[in-house]
Amino acid sequence: MAPRRRSIRVGVRLRPAEGDAAWRVDGSAVVECPRADAYASQQRAPRVFRFDDVFDVCADNAAVYEQVAKDVVNDALRGSSGALIAYGQTASGKTHTMQGTPESPGLIPRAIVDVFKTYQRCRVSYVESYNERVRDLLGEADDLRVLDGGPVGRREVDVASVDEVFAAITRGERRRSVGATAYNTHSSRSHAILTLTLANNAILTFVDLAGSEATASAEGHCINRSLHALALVIAKLADGHGYVPYRDSKLTRLLRPALSGRVALVCTVAPDAGEETTNTLHFARRATRVHQTPVPRASPLVARYRQQMDALQTELQEPHEVLPPEPPGPAARDGVREAIADLERLIVAPVVVSATPVRRRGKSLPPARTLFFEPIDDDDDCAASPERLPPRAESPCSPPSTPSAPMDMAALREVQRKLQDALARSEPDENLFAAAEVLERLDKSEAENKVLKAEIARVSTILASRERELVKMKGLASPEDEVF
Repeated sequence: MAPRRRSIRVGVRLRPAEGDAAWRVDGSAVVECPRADAYASQQRAPRVFRFDDVFDVCADNAAVYEQVAKDVVNDALRGSSGALIAYGQTASGKTHTMQGTPESPGLIPRAIVDVFKTYQRCRVSYVESYNERVRDLLGEADDLRVLDGGPVGRREVDVASVDEVFAAITRGERRRSVGATAYNTHSSRSHAILTLTLANNAILTFVDLAGSEATASAEGHCINRSLHALALVIAKLADGHGYVPYRDSKLTRLLRPALSGRVALVCTVAPDAGEETTNTLHFARRATRVHQTPVPRASPLVARYRQQMDALQTELQEPHEVLPPEPPGPAARDGVREAIADLERLIVAPVVVSATPVRRRGKSLPPARTLFFEPIDDDDDCAASPERLPPRAESPCSPPSTPSAPMDMAALREVQRKLQDALARSEPDENLFAAAEVLERLDKSEAENKVLKAEIARVSTILASRERELVKMKGLASPEDEVF
C-alpha cells in the first residue's frame, strides 16, 4: 500500500492593515493581537495558528512563489500534476498574489516562465464558475457540463510561447465576471480556473477563488455556498475517511482533479478584519491536515487520441463520393468480348432424352397391374424404352435447345477468371451487362442440368424394375393370347 503523505502546502499572507490590526506575524505563526479596548481584561489567551509559510506585509510575490509554489511547478515539470490555489476574503490580495503587476509578477506569470524554460509548447484552458454555472472564458460556451474529470466541451488553446499564454489569459480576463463591492470597485465575482497541460501530460492548475463576504445578494450567496462546500471537502480530506462531498458544488467538482495531486494553498488575510480573517485561518489550518495516497492519473493525451480515433472511425464509415473509373482501353474491351463468346459456347442446353415410338405387340395387362411403361417386343435388343418426356418450357432469354457436348468445368472456370479480370479493367457498359446476363444463364443451365440428370437416373431405375416385372408376367401368359 502506498504511503499517505501531506498533499497541501499552506502559506498565509497578510496585507497591510487599514486600521487597528487584530492579527500579527510571529515567525511561522499568525498570532492574535491583544485587545486595547474596554474588553481587554475579558480576552482569553491569544490564538495562534501555525503554517508551513507565513508572509508579513513586507513580503513580495517573488518570495511567496519561491517558498510555496515553486516546488509544485517543478513536480509538474517532472510529470506530477499540481495546483496553486488562492483563498481569502474579498479585497485581501488574492488576485494580486496570483497575477501580480508588471513590476511584481504574481504566481501565474512566474510559473509560466518556468514552464517554458523546459517545454516549448503546452495547451491552455480558462473557465470560471459564476452563480453555479461554468463558463468558458476562451470559448463561447456559457454553461459547461462538469464531470469528475473536468468540464466537458471547454476550449483548449495551443500556445508556443509565454506571450501567447499571457494573451490567452488577457482575453479570458476581459470576459470574467467582476463587480463593485464594499471593499473595492473592481472585485472578482467568480472562481477562475486556469489550466496548463504540459507536454509530459502533467496538468498545472491555477485557481483564483472569489472572496467570501456577508451579503444578502444571490451572487454573494452562491459564492459563500461554493466556498462552504470547498471547506467541507477539505475537512473530509483532513479526516481521511468517509464520503467526500465533491458533488455539492460546481466549484468542488472542478477542483476534484486538482485536489488529488500536489497543491500549494495561499491564504490571504486582512489583519484588521477579525471574523473573516479567523474563518480563513481555520480553513488554512484544516488544509494542513490533509493527507492523501498518491493516485496515478490517466494521461489526458490518451483520452484525446482516443477521441480522435473515434472521430476517424466515424468518418471512415460515412459514404464517400466514388471517383469514376478511367475509360477502358481497347485491350480491356476485347477481353470482355472474348470472355462473353467463350461463355456462350460453354452454355449447356437442356438435355433431351430421345426415344422411338413403341409398338404394341401384346394384350393389355390386367387393370389391377398398372405399369409406367407398356410391354415391348421381346425380340428387341433393348429390354425397354421410356416414353418421351414432355419438353421443358424455354424462357425468352434462354438459347435454343440444341444438343451440345458435356460441359468442361476446367474450361468454364478459366473463362470465368478471364471474365472477372476483364470486368476489373472495364467501365460499366453494354458488354458488362451482356456478360452478367451470360453468367446468370450459365448458372441457371447448370442447375437445370443437375435436375435433369437426377430425373434420368430415377427413370432408369424405374425402367429396370418394370422390365423385370414384364418378363415375369410374360412367362405367365398363355400361348393363345400371343399375337403374331
